Amino acid sequence: MSNILEKLKTFIRTNKYLEIIAYLIQNNLFPKLLNSAGFGEFDTSMSGLLDRGEKIADLYAKSFDYKLKNKVVLEVGTGFSTAVALWLVQKYKVKKVFTYDYFNCLHENNELVENQSILSGSTKNINYFFGNAESIKKKISKSSIDFIVSNAVLEHVNNLEKLLINMLHVVKRDSKMFHVVDLRCHNRFKMHGELYFHTFHNLIWNLMGGRIGHPNRMLFKEYIKLFEKYNLENNVVFLQHFSKSSLDHAKMYLKSDNIDPYEISEFRVMSSLEEK
Repeated sequence: MSNILEKLKTFIRTNKYLEIIAYLIQNNLFPKLLNSAGFGEFDTSMSGLLDRGEKIADLYAKSFDYKLKNKVVLEVGTGFSTAVALWLVQKYKVKKVFTYDYFNCLHENNELVENQSILSGSTKNINYFFGNAESIKKKISKSSIDFIVSNAVLEHVNNLEKLLINMLHVVKRDSKMFHVVDLRCHNRFKMHGELYFHTFHNLIWNLMGGRIGHPNRMLFKEYIKLFEKYNLENNVVFLQHFSKSSLDHAKMYLKSDNIDPYEISEFRVMSSLEEK
């Protein structure tokens, strides 16, 4: 059955108009059933969720020089599993992790992850909740968070400024945020070009997504500009670019000789509040 579904998915993606119809149906008729941009893009088995969670937790710990002991962390975009939070508590002795997502999309295998003997004792140190951005302010006390982290999440947030305002409400003055932002297409219209998803009118694009976590299509400089608007000092620690062939191809469908604003495909940024 899974092989048939993969073939059907590939067939739909070969035709731009079929893919448009598929996203319109998914977004407007079945958002509660199909509410994640990343579904099917990584292993959702118990072991897969466990291993991926540990790798991301290790990345976060390394980014903060492993100084996480007795800290309070907010993870934005928990996704299919609380594994990241559990590993932060188990391996790095984080005091508490608030795990937040816009959607309630924990996978059925997450219960198996939480019941693993190595992690089961850590569940009492995590607090999972979901809802709109204001949920953060409602669920977490003001100025109580030491670190905020996210992995391939911010690019799916339709109103990133609103989310940022709510995140800044709960951080301490000496807090830091670490975000991995993936500016690729997340498989949307990928067969037509790595940057083809930027060609759609905003109205059509929003009709195809919004309720299923589609990319917001913000570019690198727009993120940095928004962070700076709220007095964040930003240290970009990693940059990845689209290949030259992808960018040359993009010149044709973007109908522009200047595609420099689109060239960054992923970045990682450490942000902290500037002292006034």
